[in-house]
Amino acid sequence: MPKGRTRSAGPLQAVRAARRAAAHALEALRTEIASMTARLEELVGEEKSFLADLFPSAGVRARRRGRPATRPGRVQKHVRSQRGPAKADGFFAKLPQRFTLEAVREVAGRLSGVSLAQWTRAKKIAKTGTGYVKTGMASAAKSIRKTAGHPRAKKRRRGALRPEVKKPSPAATTRP
Repeated sequence: MPKGRTRSAGPLQAVRAARRAAAHALEALRTEIASMTARLEELVGEEKSFLADLFPSAGVRARRRGRPATRPGRVQKHVRSQRGPAKADGFFAKLPQRFTLEAVREVAGRLSGVSLAQWTRAKKIAKTGTGYVKTGMASAAKSIRKTAGHPRAKKRRRGALRPEVKKPSPAATTRP
């Protein structure tokens, strides 16, 4: 090994040489792109002059970009398609009062997960130990279950109490 050189000089030299070669290749690509761009502009100019010679009265019209223009003052009305009732409602009607996941899969197929999620969110079903049960909008079982856990389930009165209405005495209503 020559004096004054470290052992890592060989690999570093190879990296430097690779970087120089890559820089030279990149510069060559840039000059080629510039020459191609100039040639393309020249060809586009020739095409325009050729079209002007073929169709002298029409002139050269460039294709417009963007959305096509509409007549001013007109508003386009889109007709929305009628979607109909949700599929989950039809599936829900076919199920019995108590059902399992298998029953939902038979009725709804691959949409069973979506249907269960919709029904749960709408509080139409409740999970039980063996499956699910329809609760309806305001189920008695649900209200009992809610109030059973709370010691202060009694409703509090809000607002003023009703004033007592005095009944007239029978002596005052009799006429002579």
